[in-house]
Amino acid sequence: MVCEQSHGLSEDSGGDFRQGAARLEAVVDELGAYVFTKDRAGRYTYANRLVRQLFGRPLQDIIGHDDSHFFDLQRSRDLCRNDRMVLEAGRIIAGEEANHVAASGERRVYWTVKKPLYGSGGAIIGLIGISTDITERKALEMELERSNQELEQFAYVVSHDLRQPLRMVLSYLSLIARRLDGRLDAEDRELIGYALDGARRLDALILGLLDYARVGRGGLAGTVALDEVIAEALGNLHLSVQEAGAVVEVAPAFPVVRADRTEMMRLFQNLVGNALKYRDPHRPCRVRLGWSREDGLWRLMVADNGIGIAARDQERAFVLFQRLVPEDRCEGTGIGLAVCRKIVERAGGRIWIDSEPGLGATFHFTLPVLS
Repeated sequence: MVCEQSHGLSEDSGGDFRQGAARLEAVVDELGAYVFTKDRAGRYTYANRLVRQLFGRPLQDIIGHDDSHFFDLQRSRDLCRNDRMVLEAGRIIAGEEANHVAASGERRVYWTVKKPLYGSGGAIIGLIGISTDITERKALEMELERSNQELEQFAYVVSHDLRQPLRMVLSYLSLIARRLDGRLDAEDRELIGYALDGARRLDALILGLLDYARVGRGGLAGTVALDEVIAEALGNLHLSVQEAGAVVEVAPAFPVVRADRTEMMRLFQNLVGNALKYRDPHRPCRVRLGWSREDGLWRLMVADNGIGIAARDQERAFVLFQRLVPEDRCEGTGIGLAVCRKIVERAGGRIWIDSEPGLGATFHFTLPVLS
């Protein structure tokens, strides 16, 4: 199979191409990367030592052949399609990832960049490709993903199993307090109160850990209208908004994204809930939700006029179980923002904070534009 019918190269352009290939060969034949060139018909005109070893063929058995001689039909078609984007449109293809069985029989993974080659007249006369073997890196990524999944499963099971005996402790402590009510002195009531308070805090931590472990367990993502999930999140927070006397402003026409609907609702609910929780008691609470499109990404934000976060604490705020405000000032588990980061990163974005103490905080996060 040939990518396109060769219309032939002029003597000048053919000479340019051969001279360029000769210079290229002298420089890159011993590099630790897989380097090759092709003409406008998609046929190899040069393959360095590593490419020759990969194909298990000498240079003369590679030159003049297209990818159909070295790859299966579907793979050669995919490579040919990318070649045409380089040869016809002058595009640079970066990040072409492919599996290939080497001459040794070992399956390897390669990451390739392709760029057009130009002749002296400015016309595209071929392309150059540079590939890197990323097999070990991919294996490490898969192992890390497997370990993360096992850790999340462990956290989910442990958290779920821990709640059962803890709920029993809470129930019996409450029962004892009710039965002995009137027969306990102030010190005894205080001690039982400490025990109940500690058990409730532990239960909240376990629930938070369960919430964290559930991120990513909802199945495949779909299209999500953010206007709808924001309305749902604000509905869940209706009483909290009223109690805080807060004004929540939402920009119109939020975009549609590809994500897990439940997780997007939890993301906005956590961020708005955070703004209500850490409001400044000396001024009316205001929360703004907005969005914009920048560099092919949706950039979304939840801004408040609360107590703010110091620059040194902004990254730490997303770490599991990290609390920036003493518990006697504000209840919390230190899990909510860790959940937010996990949700955003799972959806292909990132999240960060722009804030100064006393001047409120703005949580920015990005999500890919739905193609």
